[in-house]
Amino acid sequence: MTTPARDTIAFTEEAVKEYLDTAIRHWRDVRDEEKRADSDYGMATHYIDAFQSVRISLFGELLP
Repeated sequence: MTTPARDTIAFTEEAVKEYLDTAIRHWRDVRDEEKRADSDYGMATHYIDAFQSVRISLFGELLP
C-alpha cells in the first residue's frame, strides 16, 4: 500500500465536507477582504459558488 500524497485527503464523508467547508470559508475571507479594500471580488464569489455547488450535490446542504 502506498502513502497518499500530502495534498490529498481521506475519501470519507467527514473529510470531504471539512475540505469543502474550509475552502468556502477561505474564499469568503478573500471576498470580504477585497470588499473592504473596495476592489473587484468577483473571482472569490465564483469559487464560493463552485464549492457550495459541490457541497449541495454531495450532502444536500449549503454551508450557512
